[in-house]
Parts: sequence; structure tokens; C-alpha cells
Amino acid sequence: MYKIPFYKARRFGDTFSDTFDFFKQSWRTIVRLGLYILLPLTLLQVIGVTEYYRDTMSTAMSGTAATDPLAMYRDLGPGFILMLVASWVMWIFAVSMIYGLMKYYHQGDGDLSQLTLKTFWKAVQGRCFKRSLYIVLFSMIFVASIISVIICIAYFGGSTLNFLFTSYPLNVIVVVGIIGLIFLIFVFSLPLTLWAPIYLMEDQTSIFDALRKTYRYGMRTWGSLFLLTLIMGLLINLITTIVMVPGLIMLMIQVLVFPQLTGVGPVIYAFITYIVMVVVTFIGWVATMPFLIAFGFHYGSAAEKIDHVTAAADIAHFNELGDNNADDPDVAPRPSEIDDFEKL
Repeated sequence: MYKIPFYKARRFGDTFSDTFDFFKQSWRTIVRLGLYILLPLTLLQVIGVTEYYRDTMSTAMSGTAATDPLAMYRDLGPGFILMLVASWVMWIFAVSMIYGLMKYYHQGDGDLSQLTLKTFWKAVQGRCFKRSLYIVLFSMIFVASIISVIICIAYFGGSTLNFLFTSYPLNVIVVVGIIGLIFLIFVFSLPLTLWAPIYLMEDQTSIFDALRKTYRYGMRTWGSLFLLTLIMGLLINLITTIVMVPGLIMLMIQVLVFPQLTGVGPVIYAFITYIVMVVVTFIGWVATMPFLIAFGFHYGSAAEKIDHVTAAADIAHFNELGDNNADDPDVAPRPSEIDDFEKL
């Protein structure tokens, strides 16, 4: 089996071909590990999705939906919370699993067919999971801080904001400023897609050093990274949408036709719907793996183009690559007479 080099300067098309070649080689291993790692969380996620749809549809049909944003979030219910928490935890496991596999693949002989969960967890997955958790925690703190600032501005400066939006030409300036701010947020948030592969693939790099390297690689390859995100995002969303359609249709029928699970028929239908939703959701998660793999290969390409990591590694191991002068009798070590005592 051909081993795909990780640190390699790639053109845009090469990143796609290497991404799907790696997925083609490792999809059986991804599915097998996913059954142990992701499937239990999928069971919880589908329960949350079902409860969320039931609560949302019942609220919409009763006409009692709240208009206040805080009330809307309060009325989302435990189903939404369970769905959200399960999705976050699944992303942590999915990211650590994919980049752990890529790391194991790069450091080994490229054969993942015989890899077991126990070996994989001891070798790379445990460390990758902890590092993925650190990234998510830092990201949640950052996002929560931004949301808190926005809520405080909206709450304490409501009258000021209303004046700015209703007074010409201040409203035009504010709108242009908001559009510019959104654009800057998009530009500087896109390189963060490389944070996880850098931090998980490089053992000696701290989380903040990985963040600095993320922006150094991401900003210098921003155009190709944007195209990669756009094309892979559209492709993966199309695939996952097609996969999820049967389960979502069955779920909508269950919510509309059987709002109350009373009787044998509705219970059997709800159980079948749950199994179908679990299967299509798990397949949808597996289908998103090339999205993560693509960012890993983009990082490997950027690292080789910018820092020449392969050449640096060869220089670091120069002594191992040098000649040991085994063929020079004047330099080569002479055999010990004690070692050859029986020949004396």
C-alpha cells in the first residue's frame, strides 16, 4: 500500500487527491474506531435531536412561541442541551481520532488495517483527546467572552444603539462598521481551522505556540485555505444532507402524526425511526471526516512550504544519515580479541 507523505509541498488539487486517497485507505479503520468512540455519543445525540424537534414542532403548532431572545433560549428545553453537549463531545472525539490516525499513519509504516482501539489509544489517541479538549475549552471561553460583551452592550446601551441605527448618516456608518467587523472576524477566524492539526500533530508545541503557528501558516496560505474550506464544506454538507434526509423525514412524520407515543404502533414506529436516525447520523459523522483530513494535509503542505520541516528533520538527524566508515580499514573499529576468543 502506497504511504502518502504528510509533510509535502502540495498544489491545491494535490490536497484533494491526498485527502480522499487517505480516506480510501483508512475508512474501514475510521468506521471500526468510530463504532467504539462515536456511536455511544450518537445514541445520546439522536435522543436530544428527537426531543428538540418534538418540542419545537409542538410549540410552533400551538402558536405560543416566544419572541424575546432570552425566552427563546430558555424554551429550547433539555433536548436541545443534550443535542448540543453530545455534538460538542463528538467533535472533540472526532478531531482527536482523525488527527491521531494521521499522526500514527505518518510515524508508522502507513498500514492502519490492523490497528486496535487499545493500541491506538495508548499510542496517540489519549494525548490527542486531551489536546482537543484544551482547544475546545479555550474556544468556548473566547466565544463566551465575546457573547458576554455583546449582551452587555445591547443591555446597557440599548438606547444608544437605537439612536445610532435611526439617525442618518450615523446608521450608515454603523452598518458599514458592522459589515467591516464581520469581514475581519471571518478573515482572522479562518486560519483557526489549522489550530487542531498543528497542536495535535506536534508533540513539542504548546497550545499558544500552536496558535501563533496557526496564524503564520493560515494567513500566508489564506486563499487556498478559503477555497479548501468552501469546496470541502459544500461537498460534505451535500453528502451529509442526502444521507440524513430519510431519517429526518421519518422523524418529522413521527412528530406530526404521533405526537403522543400511545399504543403499540406509534412506539414501534418511534423505535424504528430512532434506529434509522442513529444509523444515518453515524454515517453522516463518518462522511465529515474528509473535511478534517483536508485541513491536516493543508497544514502539512504549509509547514513544508514555509518552514521546510522535512529538510530540518534531515539536518537534525544528520549524524544518523552520515557514513559510518565501515568500509575504511583505517577508520573502522577493529574487532576485539576477547569477542573472538574462541577463534584464537
